[in-house]
Amino acid sequence: MKMDAVTLRLAPAVIAFTITGTAAEVAPNPVVFEPAGFAPDRIIVRFEPMPEEAAAQARQSLPNVKRIGALLPASRFRSADLTEDGPHQIYIAELVLGTDVVALAQQISAMPGIRYAEPDCIVCLDETYPNDPDFSALWGLHNTGQTGGLPDADIDAPEAWDITTGSEAVIVAVVDSGIDYLHPDLAPNMWVNPGESGDGKETDGIDNDGNGYVDDVYGYDFAFNDQDPSDAKDHGTHVAGTIAAAGDNATGVVGVNWTARIMALRAFTAGG
Repeated sequence: MKMDAVTLRLAPAVIAFTITGTAAEVAPNPVVFEPAGFAPDRIIVRFEPMPEEAAAQARQSLPNVKRIGALLPASRFRSADLTEDGPHQIYIAELVLGTDVVALAQQISAMPGIRYAEPDCIVCLDETYPNDPDFSALWGLHNTGQTGGLPDADIDAPEAWDITTGSEAVIVAVVDSGIDYLHPDLAPNMWVNPGESGDGKETDGIDNDGNGYVDDVYGYDFAFNDQDPSDAKDHGTHVAGTIAAAGDNATGVVGVNWTARIMALRAFTAGG
């Protein structure tokens, strides 16, 4: 059953799914500082609270630092910030030319009396938006008041996508009316059973992976006990689209997770 982008925009009434994969597989990638992502000649250092004489010695002991000064004068901070370990303990350290900024920040962080040291990162007002043409209609992901509703009454998807757009290591089993697994916005993210695909195994009528289900390539139809979990009511398809319609593919809509794998498990007939 073919469905258009409008169908995928419908808000699902029920979502039932499980997520598989170890924490290591599904965790977002660690932050990696690229050369253009921070200042090449300085780091930010915060010291533990200590008497000024000891603090002065600690500042002078920092390696590869040619000059160090307070991040901001105390007068620039709110009164609530002016504690014994407040802004007077936060410094900008100017580095010797050619210093490896990340390595030095890690080295200084491990020194006694240092609370942390980190690159002076460049922060921009930027959010991640996909190029999917119907993204602007998805007020649940990013609400600009486009349907007359309350702006920002949404799940802050672009802000989340700044951190991660998801992982294909995550498999989401949609237990519903089935899924149109040939839909152009879902097909790239459909889970494919490796034990039942390739070399004609998709249609050979054999339970190649020995899991008790024959030719279960995209999932299984438990409503009629067969290998074709095609959608019988459209509901499972729009649920799948909300979860993981392929993101940034210049097609239709986008799911919360741009690359998660969708397993189709049909549990309901066309009558629901």
